[in-house]
Amino acid sequence: MEKWRRAWREGGVEALRSKRPHRRTRLDDAAFARLEAELNCGPAAHGYGGDQRWTLGRVTALIRRLFGIDYSLPGVSLLLRRNGWSVQVAGRRATERDDHAVQVWKRAGVAAGGRTAADLGAWICFLDETGEGRRPPKGGSWSRRGHRPQVRVHGGDHGGRVSVAGMVCYLASGPG
Repeated sequence: MEKWRRAWREGGVEALRSKRPHRRTRLDDAAFARLEAELNCGPAAHGYGGDQRWTLGRVTALIRRLFGIDYSLPGVSLLLRRNGWSVQVAGRRATERDDHAVQVWKRAGVAAGGRTAADLGAWICFLDETGEGRRPPKGGSWSRRGHRPQVRVHGGDHGGRVSVAGMVCYLASGPG
């Protein structure tokens, strides 16, 4: 501590300033653009099968493979944050979801102005089934800020699951 005080008394701020040049980032803008394009392809495109999250370790390995540059995990974190990336919690989407069927229903079904259940004198039934694991998934995936990645979750006996089903029905043209 005394060394710093003496340097401050003798030369002020200039005495404490670093004499070495500042280290420039090792990946320039063009190299980071290539890295970002590879990250956008997803972990599966780079041989990571089951878990579709970008972790710092995976990004570090990708940089080493693409550019031959070794980064530390904090260095990769700093690089990603400087370029607009942050840890995002993945949104869960059922593997059984059929996006095409949803779009067809929106275009041709009641949502598109077809006849309502009350016009048909029909019953409306809501059936829902859900399964929850006893251990919720934790962790995030690196992604551009505000772009929440979608992670497909599969059923199965992983750590115990609880299944719940329920149904509610009512007559659309009924009283009330």
